Amino acid sequence: MISSRTILAIDTSTRLTSACLLTASGELVEEEVITTASHDQELYALVQRCLERARVQTKALDALVVGSGPGSFTGLRIGYSFAQGFCMGRRIPLMQASTLTAWAKPHLKEKLVLTLIDARRSEYFCAAWRDGNLVWPASIMSDAAIWKQAEVHKQGLAVLVVSDTEIPNPPYPVHLPGRIAYWLLQAAVDSGEGGLAAFNVPEIASASPNYLRAVSAKTIAERKNLGG
Repeated sequence: MISSRTILAIDTSTRLTSACLLTASGELVEEEVITTASHDQELYALVQRCLERARVQTKALDALVVGSGPGSFTGLRIGYSFAQGFCMGRRIPLMQASTLTAWAKPHLKEKLVLTLIDARRSEYFCAAWRDGNLVWPASIMSDAAIWKQAEVHKQGLAVLVVSDTEIPNPPYPVHLPGRIAYWLLQAAVDSGEGGLAAFNVPEIASASPNYLRAVSAKTIAERKNLGG
Protein backbone atom coordinates (compact mmCIF):
# COMPACT_ATOMS: atom_id res chain seq x y z
CA MET A 1 0.00 0.00 0.00
CA ILE A 2 1.51 3.31 -1.08
CA SER A 3 0.36 6.80 -0.14
CA SER A 4 1.99 10.21 0.08
CA ARG A 5 -0.18 10.97 3.11
CA THR A 6 -0.30 9.81 6.73
CA ILE A 7 -3.76 8.31 7.25
CA LEU A 8 -5.46 6.72 10.25
CA ALA A 9 -8.39 4.29 9.82
CA ILE A 10 -10.75 3.06 12.54
CA ASP A 11 -13.77 0.75 12.78
CA THR A 12 -16.19 0.19 15.69
CA SER A 13 -19.14 -1.26 13.75
CA THR A 14 -19.01 -4.62 15.52
CA ARG A 15 -17.38 -6.17 18.59
CA LEU A 16 -14.06 -6.16 16.69
CA THR A 17 -12.51 -2.73 17.30
CA SER A 18 -9.82 -1.97 14.74
CA ALA A 19 -7.26 0.75 14.00
CA CYS A 20 -4.60 1.06 11.30
CA LEU A 21 -2.07 3.78 10.56
CA LEU A 22 -0.24 4.32 7.28
CA THR A 23 2.60 6.85 7.34
CA ALA A 24 3.78 8.96 4.42
CA SER A 25 7.01 6.94 4.48
CA GLY A 26 5.03 3.73 3.90
CA GLU A 27 5.13 2.23 7.41
CA LEU A 28 1.97 0.33 8.31
CA VAL A 29 0.86 -0.27 11.91
CA GLU A 30 -2.27 -2.20 12.92
CA GLU A 31 -4.08 -2.89 16.19
CA GLU A 32 -7.26 -4.94 16.61
CA VAL A 33 -9.11 -6.33 19.61
CA ILE A 34 -12.42 -8.00 20.44
CA THR A 35 -14.27 -5.45 22.54
CA THR A 36 -15.38 -6.77 25.92
CA ALA A 37 -16.17 -3.46 27.63
CA SER A 38 -16.68 -0.16 25.82
CA HIS A 39 -15.66 0.72 22.27
CA ASP A 40 -14.52 4.19 23.32
CA GLN A 41 -11.95 2.86 25.82
CA GLU A 42 -10.67 0.23 23.39
CA LEU A 43 -10.56 2.62 20.42
CA TYR A 44 -8.58 5.32 22.19
CA ALA A 45 -6.04 2.75 23.40
CA LEU A 46 -5.65 1.21 19.92
CA VAL A 47 -5.13 4.59 18.25
CA GLN A 48 -2.56 5.59 20.87
CA ARG A 49 -0.64 2.34 20.36
CA CYS A 50 -0.62 2.81 16.58
CA LEU A 51 0.74 6.34 16.91
CA GLU A 52 3.38 5.29 19.45
CA ARG A 53 4.54 2.28 17.44
CA ALA A 54 4.89 4.40 14.29
CA ARG A 55 6.45 7.28 16.26
CA VAL A 56 3.91 9.66 14.74
CA GLN A 57 2.33 12.67 16.41
CA THR A 58 -1.33 13.48 15.75
CA LYS A 59 -0.37 16.76 14.07
CA ALA A 60 1.29 14.71 11.30
CA LEU A 61 -1.99 13.06 10.27
CA ASP A 62 -3.46 14.12 6.93
CA ALA A 63 -6.83 12.32 7.08
CA LEU A 64 -8.90 9.79 9.01
CA VAL A 65 -11.07 6.99 7.59
CA VAL A 66 -13.99 5.63 9.63
CA GLY A 67 -15.97 2.44 8.99
CA SER A 68 -19.50 3.55 8.14
CA GLY A 69 -21.17 0.27 9.05
CA PRO A 70 -23.78 -0.94 9.06
CA GLY A 71 -23.50 -2.53 12.46
CA SER A 72 -23.91 -1.84 16.16
CA PHE A 73 -25.80 1.40 16.78
CA THR A 74 -23.73 2.22 19.87
CA GLY A 75 -20.45 1.19 18.27
CA LEU A 76 -21.07 3.34 15.19
CA ARG A 77 -22.03 6.33 17.31
CA ILE A 78 -18.82 5.98 19.34
CA GLY A 79 -16.66 5.62 16.22
CA TYR A 80 -18.19 8.62 14.52
CA SER A 81 -18.04 10.77 17.64
CA PHE A 82 -14.33 9.96 17.99
CA ALA A 83 -13.65 10.54 14.27
CA GLN A 84 -15.52 13.83 14.09
CA GLY A 85 -13.91 15.25 17.22
CA PHE A 86 -10.48 14.05 16.12
CA CYS A 87 -10.77 15.56 12.64
CA MET A 88 -12.35 18.85 13.68
CA GLY A 89 -9.76 19.34 16.41
CA ARG A 90 -6.91 18.79 13.98
CA ARG A 91 -8.64 20.31 10.94
CA ILE A 92 -8.12 17.27 8.71
CA PRO A 93 -10.58 15.57 6.31
CA LEU A 94 -12.82 12.71 7.44
CA MET A 95 -13.47 9.88 4.98
CA GLN A 96 -15.94 7.03 5.40
CA ALA A 97 -15.96 3.56 3.88
CA SER A 98 -18.31 0.58 4.15
CA THR A 99 -17.49 -2.00 6.82
CA LEU A 100 -19.22 -4.71 4.77
CA THR A 101 -16.91 -3.90 1.86
CA ALA A 102 -13.84 -4.01 4.10
CA TRP A 103 -14.85 -7.48 5.27
CA ALA A 104 -15.20 -8.67 1.66
CA LYS A 105 -12.06 -7.11 0.18
CA PRO A 106 -9.52 -9.87 0.94
CA HIS A 107 -11.81 -12.56 -0.54
CA LEU A 108 -13.10 -11.06 -3.79
CA LYS A 109 -11.30 -13.17 -6.41
CA GLU A 110 -13.38 -15.74 -8.29
CA LYS A 111 -16.07 -16.20 -5.66
CA LEU A 112 -19.49 -15.08 -4.57
CA VAL A 113 -18.67 -13.37 -1.29
CA LEU A 114 -21.38 -12.65 1.26
CA THR A 115 -20.70 -10.38 4.24
CA LEU A 116 -23.08 -10.68 7.20
CA ILE A 117 -23.25 -8.50 10.32
CA ASP A 118 -25.72 -9.32 13.08
CA ALA A 119 -28.69 -6.94 12.86
CA ARG A 120 -30.57 -8.69 15.70
CA ARG A 121 -34.27 -9.61 15.42
CA SER A 122 -33.12 -12.77 13.52
CA GLU A 123 -31.80 -10.62 10.67
CA TYR A 124 -28.44 -9.64 9.21
CA PHE A 125 -26.95 -6.61 7.53
CA CYS A 126 -25.59 -8.13 4.34
CA ALA A 127 -24.10 -7.46 0.92
CA ALA A 128 -22.63 -9.65 -1.83
CA TRP A 129 -19.95 -9.50 -4.52
CA ARG A 130 -19.46 -11.78 -7.53
CA ASP A 131 -16.08 -11.75 -9.30
CA GLY A 132 -15.25 -8.60 -7.34
CA ASN A 133 -18.39 -6.73 -8.42
CA LEU A 134 -21.17 -5.73 -6.04
CA VAL A 135 -24.29 -7.75 -6.94
CA TRP A 136 -26.52 -6.69 -4.09
CA PRO A 137 -25.95 -3.62 -1.95
CA ALA A 138 -26.21 -3.41 1.82
CA SER A 139 -29.58 -4.77 2.93
CA ILE A 140 -31.31 -6.24 5.98
CA MET A 141 -32.40 -9.85 5.42
CA SER A 142 -33.12 -13.10 7.25
CA ASP A 143 -30.63 -15.94 6.83
CA ALA A 144 -33.15 -17.92 4.76
CA ALA A 145 -33.60 -14.98 2.38
CA ILE A 146 -29.82 -14.55 2.11
CA TRP A 147 -29.23 -18.20 1.15
CA LYS A 148 -32.05 -18.01 -1.42
CA GLN A 149 -30.54 -14.86 -2.93
CA ALA A 150 -27.09 -16.48 -2.97
CA GLU A 151 -28.41 -19.37 -5.08
CA VAL A 152 -29.65 -16.84 -7.64
CA HIS A 153 -26.35 -14.99 -7.84
CA LYS A 154 -23.64 -17.63 -7.50
CA GLN A 155 -23.83 -18.92 -11.11
CA GLY A 156 -21.50 -21.84 -10.54
CA LEU A 157 -19.04 -20.00 -8.30
CA ALA A 158 -17.94 -21.11 -4.87
CA VAL A 159 -19.66 -19.18 -2.10
CA LEU A 160 -17.83 -17.73 0.90
CA VAL A 161 -19.47 -16.09 3.91
CA VAL A 162 -17.59 -13.53 6.04
CA SER A 163 -19.15 -12.96 9.45
CA ASP A 164 -18.26 -12.69 13.15
CA THR A 165 -21.74 -13.88 14.12
CA GLU A 166 -22.94 -17.35 15.08
CA ILE A 167 -25.02 -18.34 12.03
CA PRO A 168 -27.32 -21.35 12.47
CA ASN A 169 -26.55 -24.15 9.97
CA PRO A 170 -24.82 -22.06 7.29
CA PRO A 171 -24.79 -23.84 3.90
CA TYR A 172 -21.44 -22.30 2.95
CA PRO A 173 -18.01 -21.91 4.62
CA VAL A 174 -17.83 -19.03 7.08
CA HIS A 175 -14.65 -16.98 7.59
CA LEU A 176 -14.06 -14.54 10.42
CA PRO A 177 -13.31 -10.94 9.38
CA GLY A 178 -9.94 -9.46 10.21
CA ARG A 179 -7.73 -6.44 9.59
CA ILE A 180 -10.86 -4.31 9.19
CA ALA A 181 -9.17 -0.92 9.52
CA TYR A 182 -6.42 -2.05 7.13
CA TRP A 183 -8.97 -2.77 4.41
CA LEU A 184 -10.76 0.52 5.08
CA LEU A 185 -7.42 2.23 4.66
CA GLN A 186 -6.80 0.29 1.46
CA ALA A 187 -10.13 1.55 0.10
CA ALA A 188 -9.09 5.13 0.87
CA VAL A 189 -5.70 4.76 -0.83
CA ASP A 190 -7.23 3.00 -3.86
CA SER A 191 -9.85 5.73 -4.26
CA GLY A 192 -7.30 8.53 -4.48
CA GLU A 193 -8.58 12.04 -3.88
CA GLY A 194 -12.35 11.91 -3.66
CA GLY A 195 -13.20 8.33 -4.54
CA LEU A 196 -14.67 7.88 -1.05
CA ALA A 197 -17.23 10.09 0.64
CA ALA A 198 -15.00 12.77 2.16
CA PHE A 199 -15.89 15.61 4.50
CA ASN A 200 -13.71 18.68 4.90
CA VAL A 201 -13.66 20.60 8.17
CA PRO A 202 -16.88 22.66 7.69
CA GLU A 203 -18.81 19.48 6.73
CA ILE A 204 -17.48 16.97 9.26
CA ALA A 205 -20.39 17.36 11.68
CA SER A 206 -22.79 16.22 8.94
CA ALA A 207 -21.05 12.85 8.43
CA SER A 208 -23.21 9.94 9.62
CA PRO A 209 -23.03 6.13 9.61
CA ASN A 210 -25.05 3.80 7.41
CA TYR A 211 -27.47 2.51 10.03
CA LEU A 212 -29.79 0.93 7.42
CA ARG A 213 -32.55 0.73 10.02
CA ALA A 214 -34.04 4.22 10.26
CA VAL A 215 -35.19 3.62 13.84
CA SER A 216 -31.59 2.91 14.90
CA ALA A 217 -30.61 6.48 14.07
CA LYS A 218 -33.23 7.96 16.35
CA THR A 219 -32.69 8.98 19.94
CA ILE A 220 -33.97 6.79 22.78
CA ALA A 221 -36.86 9.20 23.39
CA GLU A 222 -37.83 9.16 19.71
CA ARG A 223 -37.79 5.36 19.65
CA LYS A 224 -40.03 5.20 22.74
CA ASN A 225 -42.52 7.43 20.97
CA LEU A 226 -42.50 4.99 18.06
CA GLY A 227 -43.10 2.10 20.41
CA GLY A 228 -39.56 0.71 19.84
